[in-house]
Amino acid sequence: MEQLRRQQQHFLVVTYPAQGHINPSQHLARRLARSTGARVTFSTAVSAHRRMFPSLSSPDQEFSDGLLSYIPYSDGSDDGIKRSSSNNNKDAAADNPMLRIKQVGTRTLSAVLDRLSARDERVTCVVYTILLPWVADVARAHGVPAVLCWIQPATVLAIYYHYFHGYDGNPRPPSFLATTSEDDPYAAVLDDFRETFDAIERGDDGADAAGGKPTVLVNTFDALEPNALKSVDDLNLIAVGPVIPSLAALEGAAESKDLFAPDEKHYMEWLDGKAEGSVVYVSFGSMSMVKKRQMEEMRKGLKESGRPYLWVVRKDNKEAESIEPEEPDQQGMVVGGAPGAKKGEEREKSTLSPLTSPSPSSPKLNPSLSLSLVEFTYMEQLRRQQQHFLVVTQPAQGHINPSRHLARRLARTTGARVTVSTGISAHRRMFPSLSSHDQEFSDGLLSYIPYDDGSDDGIKRNNNKDTAANSPTLRIKQVGPRTLSAVLDRLSARDERVTCVLYTILLPWVADVARAHGVPAVLCWIQPATALAVYYHYFHGYGGAVAAFAAAANAGAPAHTVTLPGLAPLRIRDLPSFLATTSEDDPYAAFLDEFRETLDAIERGEDGAHATGVKPTVLVNTFDALEPSALKSVDDLNLIAIGPVIPSLAALEGAAESKDLFAPDEKRYMEWLDGKVEGSVVYVSFGSMSVVKKRQMEEIRKGLKQSGRPYLWVVRKDNKEAESIEPEEQDQKGMVVSWCSQIRVLNHAAVGCFVTHCGWNSTVESVAAGCPRCACPSGRIRGRTRADAEEWGWGEGGDQWRGPAGGGGAEEVPGGGDGGGGERGADEEEGADVEGEGPGGHRGRRVLPAEPSGFCGPDRRPQLVTLTHSTS
Repeated sequence: MEQLRRQQQHFLVVTYPAQGHINPSQHLARRLARSTGARVTFSTAVSAHRRMFPSLSSPDQEFSDGLLSYIPYSDGSDDGIKRSSSNNNKDAAADNPMLRIKQVGTRTLSAVLDRLSARDERVTCVVYTILLPWVADVARAHGVPAVLCWIQPATVLAIYYHYFHGYDGNPRPPSFLATTSEDDPYAAVLDDFRETFDAIERGDDGADAAGGKPTVLVNTFDALEPNALKSVDDLNLIAVGPVIPSLAALEGAAESKDLFAPDEKHYMEWLDGKAEGSVVYVSFGSMSMVKKRQMEEMRKGLKESGRPYLWVVRKDNKEAESIEPEEPDQQGMVVGGAPGAKKGEEREKSTLSPLTSPSPSSPKLNPSLSLSLVEFTYMEQLRRQQQHFLVVTQPAQGHINPSRHLARRLARTTGARVTVSTGISAHRRMFPSLSSHDQEFSDGLLSYIPYDDGSDDGIKRNNNKDTAANSPTLRIKQVGPRTLSAVLDRLSARDERVTCVLYTILLPWVADVARAHGVPAVLCWIQPATALAVYYHYFHGYGGAVAAFAAAANAGAPAHTVTLPGLAPLRIRDLPSFLATTSEDDPYAAFLDEFRETLDAIERGEDGAHATGVKPTVLVNTFDALEPSALKSVDDLNLIAIGPVIPSLAALEGAAESKDLFAPDEKRYMEWLDGKVEGSVVYVSFGSMSVVKKRQMEEIRKGLKQSGRPYLWVVRKDNKEAESIEPEEQDQKGMVVSWCSQIRVLNHAAVGCFVTHCGWNSTVESVAAGCPRCACPSGRIRGRTRADAEEWGWGEGGDQWRGPAGGGGAEEVPGGGDGGGGERGADEEEGADVEGEGPGGHRGRRVLPAEPSGFCGPDRRPQLVTLTHSTS
């Protein structure tokens, strides 16, 4: 990943701090990120950034919404650009915002570029909007090409261009060109447009490869302004419009990121109550100032029209006070700052359509132009050709985490459309603010569409495997195929046909649903490669041997080992506990059947076949340096290591919400960690599923107390025995929380030991963070628990619930010696001598892959996309 990240394209989109500039720039940035898979950073001035993200702790704090990063520059007007009609002095920066933004912005934007380079996120291309010609000079000073994005019509661009190239004696609109005095308030703006064209012509970084002409991106489209786009021979004008958001992108967005707070009036509900085509919508944008007399005339005209009306009157318009709000029983609604895109694009109940359609006496709209608006724009064609991955996962936290992070990586590295689907029982907990449990959601990078798993109110633990009413695995198998099929049909119906389905373990029926729709399906194995190999060999001739050893172990011989092809000898207690099942009444017997069906689903479908052979492909959440033997131990499968599938700290910082199934604890545990000595804290967590008994909790509390170390202990609220754990007082050493961001905790310098149930997500996260572990495997999780702790030298392996403080557990692991094996493990692991500090900078070496080999083939193309092409 590190090498791939350094090679990745990185666009910096820089815009003027005004709503009319920010809107198209932001939507272009989002399209860039989606269609190219590149990293995209959006930069506007602090004066606008602080209004876009009012909840940030400081006005210049960085932010990430998952798709874009936001880093502001200072324009010298951090508290906002003030309009002044009495002082048009364009020479003094103190009185002229255009001069001030140029002087201050040049320095601060340069600092942004330096900051990104310093953290190996070097910008490879700057895209900037009008009125910011100095941005091009800053970019070129850093050796970065700069390209202008013209956010006005192509016709206006052509007029300006010709005005500055010999036609200035015959001025035409826009109004800046009618300026006849240097004292005119528009004179300074005209100078900026002149400098904008000078900046294009003095730099060749936007030159077209075929003709040497500088390239300018224009927010229009060919069918709308065909002549204007061809009217400037010396520029290569590329239509990239219309650069506007879709309704789907607006629905479910965490926040609008507008500079104006949305009005709290329920204007959309108000529209819902009006007759189709009856409403007049009035808005004069984000900059225009309407005088009192004009407002009075508009109010009079709207009243006399007899039509209901929705009128936007911004609060920063000084004359707004003269407009009194309408009473509910009156015909109109006046709002103070609602986002215009939702209203203007609302067409499901098109209350505005007759007003925008030609009347019998009006000239009719060109039919070909109308079609091009809906069907044949460039982005529509691109969208239909785009790959679309559907990632389907079990409604459990340990399955959702790696699936969602894989989905995000897919979207970023391939530029494909990616949709995540889990059961409604989990979806509703991930997005508790949605109006309905099955409502779709988009975070800008991923879409989320749930399927019904038959347990919409949550999966209840029950060991009866024969009745769907009592067995969630049987229930999800009965209900899931029908509802997931409906999801695929729904996506196809709106021209978003899925081209490849990725599914996780325990969902073998997903492969059958996908294939019934003619879509290839590929399994993503979210457990260790060793576990996959053990299951595979168990179901291919070694089941009897494992069962015999399991019986011997149950008879009192736990030290027995079993040898499977390509793997080192394994003790029975190190095998997945499902395989040690000797009775059909065992609660884990049903899961063993699911694993058998999972492997059967791989073998009966050819859609995962590797392009160079006939072996089905399975993606595995591991990496070559960690499990080199296991990845080669199954000759009949093409195992591709794509791990570790975990988020980066950067992706976690500034995220709008965690999307975990458990609400984050409101205790300030990260600040609490900040106050602790480096390597002193014991972190205890047993995952999202393990249930800890009361006696075990008492033993853990006793051991932690006796260790004398500060500790952070996660005790989930759904653990029935949690009530027996009283919260710690502030003056005591420990903190008990109900849920936390584990990756942030593991990467904190204060954490010196992780007491874990040995779930694979926790294992990989601790290895990536370089945090030593005390292994306390739960009853259902075994296999590479004690083995990985000892073999990799990454902590202490413990007998099940022997007590975390006993025998060199929580006390010895962080302190060094044989137990403090974090650095030793990385040095001695074959093929894992990868330099680099952990994100917290305190671990030394880490066992991490240089790049995710499963994502790139020899030609550096994303391998999953190649796979889809070869099989669809």
